[in-house]
This record gives sequence, C-alpha cells and structure tokens, in this order.
Amino acid sequence: MTSLDTLASRIFLILVGGIFLSLAITVGLGHREQLTWMRHTHLLHSADQMEQFWRIVEAVPPGERPRLLRGAPKLGLLLHPLPSRHPQPYPFGDIDDELYRLLVLRLGPERVLTVERGYARLLLSDGRVLGLQTLPPHPPPLPRLHFWIWEGLFLLCVLGLASLVSALSTRPLLRLAKAAQGLQRDLDQPPLPERGPRELRQAAAAFNAMQGQLIRHLRSRSQMLAAIAHDLQTPLTRLRLRLEKVEPQELRDKLLQDLGLMQQLVTEGLEFARSVDSQEQKVDVELFSLLDSLVQDARESGLVVSLEAPDPLPQLFVRVGPHDLRRCLGNLVDNAVKYGEQAWVGVELQKEEVLVSVRDQGPGLSPEMLEKVFEPFVRGEDSRSRETGGSGLGLAIARNLASRQGGQLSLENLPQGGLKACLRLPLGDLARSQD
Repeated sequence: MTSLDTLASRIFLILVGGIFLSLAITVGLGHREQLTWMRHTHLLHSADQMEQFWRIVEAVPPGERPRLLRGAPKLGLLLHPLPSRHPQPYPFGDIDDELYRLLVLRLGPERVLTVERGYARLLLSDGRVLGLQTLPPHPPPLPRLHFWIWEGLFLLCVLGLASLVSALSTRPLLRLAKAAQGLQRDLDQPPLPERGPRELRQAAAAFNAMQGQLIRHLRSRSQMLAAIAHDLQTPLTRLRLRLEKVEPQELRDKLLQDLGLMQQLVTEGLEFARSVDSQEQKVDVELFSLLDSLVQDARESGLVVSLEAPDPLPQLFVRVGPHDLRRCLGNLVDNAVKYGEQAWVGVELQKEEVLVSVRDQGPGLSPEMLEKVFEPFVRGEDSRSRETGGSGLGLAIARNLASRQGGQLSLENLPQGGLKACLRLPLGDLARSQD
C-alpha cells in the first residue's frame, strides 16, 4: 500500500503541487515582465545616448573628432566607423524597427540611414557616416546566499502549511472511521463530540443519531425475544405436567422429547437476548487461568478438550467481562466437540491483541456458510454432520458476547480438514504494563 492511498497524502501533494505551480507561473510572468521593462528601458537609453553622442560629434570641429571618438566606450557606446564591420549582437532580439523609429523622432529621417541588429548608421553634416551601438546590459547577478536561505524558509513554510491543512482535513474522517469500527464492537460506546465547523457537527450528530437508533432497535428486538421466551416458560411447564399423564408410554416419551426441544429453544432464545444486551463490567482477566478452568469443566462433563499451552501456564491478561467470555468460549468448545468429537484450544499473542482459537476435526463448512452460520437460527449441520440438532443460536450468541468484549469472532476451514474458530481480544492494561 503506497502513501498515495491516504487522503492526507493526496491533499498534501495537491497543496504543495498547486503552490509550487502557482509560484513557477508567477516567477515566469515576473521574469517576462522584467525582460520587457529592461528591453524598453534599454531602447530609450540607447536612443538617448546615440542622439547625444551624434550631437556632440556634430558640434566639435573635425580635427577634434578622433579624440572624441576614442572616448566613446567610456560613454557606453561601441563605435563602428566602417559600415562593413560586423556589429556586436544585441541581447534583446530584433529591436531594429523600434530603435529606428526612436532615432528618427530625435534626429529626423534624413540623418538615420539604417539600423541593423542594434547597430545604427547615422549621417553627419559633412557626409561622413557614424556607426554606433550601445553596450549590451550586464547580466543580472546570481542570487546570493541570503536569497537561498529565504527560499528554504519559504519551502519549509509551504510544507508545514500543507501538512497542517491535510491533517485538519482528514482528522475528522479518521475519528468518524474509528467510531464506526468501534460501533461494531460496542454499541454503547460514548457518542462523538459535536464540535468544530458546522459540517463536522452535522456529521457527528448524524452518526450519534444512527448509533442511538441502532441501540433502540437491537434492544427492542432482544426485549421482544426475551419477553416471548419468558412468557412461554409457564405454559410449557404446565404442558410438561399434563404430558406426564398421557398414555401410552411411547406417545408420552415422544411428546416429552418434542417439549424438551421447545424448552431448549426458549432457553437459548433468552440467552441470545441477554447476549445482545449484556452489561457485565470489563476487568483484567488472566486468560490462561480462565481457559484452564473452562477445559477442566468440559472434561468433567465428558467432553474431549485439550488446552495447547506451555507448562507452567504463563500470565496473560485480557480486558473482558469474565462470565461473558466464559460463555462465549463455552459455546465454541461445545460446537467443536458436537461436530468434531474433540476440541483443541490455543492462544497466540499478536501485537495489541490476543488470538484464542478453538479447532476441531469435523467436516468443516462451505465458504458461503462461514459467515452465514453466525446469523440467528441458521444451522450448519447439513454441511458438517448428518445429525440434526441445536437451535442455530450458539454461534450467534458467541459472536454477540465477543463483540461486547471488544473482540472479533470468525471461522475458517483448516487445510488438513476441520474448522477453526478465531476469537481476537484486546490486551488488558496489566499486560501492557508488563511489556
């Protein structure tokens, strides 16, 4: 990923490029205007010098003219007494027409014979021809050290201004993106502060309104589900008592089995509703101790579960709700044992987070089902087992609980077969202090 992938870098380059392009155009136009002014000024100066020198030569006696002509270079003039002599090139290009016009205005058309490449042939009263050309202007001096120092300071100011503008332009977007990412993990996170320019206040207010609407929608859905599941418990209990009196025995057993499945569905519905609206306080929990206790309880229940960890167990703290995390991992272990007959629990430390994995050796899932099984009441047994069972709420509950911990839960198929559940959790403050 290149630096141009960020909005800040693009704004920075556009600002710097635009400023330097404007500067280059301004300098170019200024240089052109300077050359035009120098050309015009030098033309007027050349015409004035030639006129004055012609009048001086015209006024002195012929015997004194050679001494006067030898002093012409001191007056800024080049003397060409012979018309065949090649004149010195003029630095401003073709100025003959303009110089000829200026000399004619000053001396009259009968005195100005020709003007060629800045070299003027002027006729004296005695019939001699005076060839004159002004010395070319000196080239402008190279910039001195202080000029380059000021240019460097200007460059630093431009870079600093572009960096400030790009940072101010993208900081609200980064804050909004961070809040949106946090919304996936915790709907109850603090709302965005509504400050800054009007557009930013409007964006923050719209985001906060969306967050509030999502919270109300999810809570109303979970409350409705919890209310339905709770209200079903009483009639289901009465129904069980009445089914105990049903004859024959075979029919009673089938009815009780169906009723048990209904009660299990009601119980898991209540668990799902609680997982959406869990308010357990987050604390720093020693992860390996929690995993070891979870694995031992699973083994006592007859499940085949292994914890892949060094001996003795190291200390690694995560900031979670301990009961919610235990329920989340318990669902993952139960799911792995159900479809793979055995589960392996592993831990991997990655920068600012911890990866807890639960692996099994089951048939795995089709790619399109890896995300779909997290939806409520969606079961993956068609692709993982021939047996039918479960309500399809176990993984949905696990993901809800993981999100409440600020974690992320995903599934992936293993190359050698089986399924791997990956739970990413943030490190606790105690773990950071140990680093």
